[in-house]
Amino acid sequence: MLNQITNNKNHSAINGRTFAIGDIHGHHLELLNLIHAIAPKQKDTLIFLGDYIDRGPYSRAVIDEIIALQGVCQVIMLKGNHEVFMVDAFTTENLKSRHNSTNSWMQYGGIETLQSYGLVPYEFLAQQLLSDKPTAKLDIPNAIREHVGLIQTLPIYHITDTHIFVHASPKLDIDIEDQDEEYLLWRKISKRDAALNYVHKSGKTIICGHTDQEDGMPKKLSNKNIVIDSGCYKTGWLTAIDVDSGQFIQASRDSYRWLDV
Repeated sequence: MLNQITNNKNHSAINGRTFAIGDIHGHHLELLNLIHAIAPKQKDTLIFLGDYIDRGPYSRAVIDEIIALQGVCQVIMLKGNHEVFMVDAFTTENLKSRHNSTNSWMQYGGIETLQSYGLVPYEFLAQQLLSDKPTAKLDIPNAIREHVGLIQTLPIYHITDTHIFVHASPKLDIDIEDQDEEYLLWRKISKRDAALNYVHKSGKTIICGHTDQEDGMPKKLSNKNIVIDSGCYKTGWLTAIDVDSGQFIQASRDSYRWLDV
């Protein structure tokens, strides 16, 4: 059970701290408060687990904020399934496929993302449906083109000597490098994971997002498998974990709190 504590136990080391940050989903104010609480320094590392966009109102600002953080500390951005939605909508050349991708994206939060870039969603959808121009010729703001270009370069996992960082819940009996992208971007926790005691075959600790927790709290499936998607777009809490200490920090739009196990 998690208990709230009032002080920040600073576990900074010579090589800096490492924080993993869960699904943001366009909630810029919560991200700002989380960064304020962490107060990253040059040697610190922030690992973002994907799903920066959709559902919340400030997807563009979230991506801009993470880009700006690269001038403050070390930043690792991973790709989430919602970034796949966005990329498919803007890069698919086939007209019918592009329209289908855009329509699906809009059903899962793309409307709010388009609005954050100053676009009218249904005008954009009509353009996607009616234009026979290739995607590169569509009337798209430069900011979106730049962000889509960035997202296309993002890795889908990051591995250290002790940890695996990934957006979704990987299969536990397959090496990460050998898994289909679909598992690493879309897979939810399953009963099969419980049968393996929620421990990956590598013995490394998995830190992931994607499976949002209804109670707004991070979920320790085991000491080796931690889910930090606290459903910010529903619960109002964005979660990070200090990787070395195991301590959680959560931020809302007007406050933050440190949690201990």
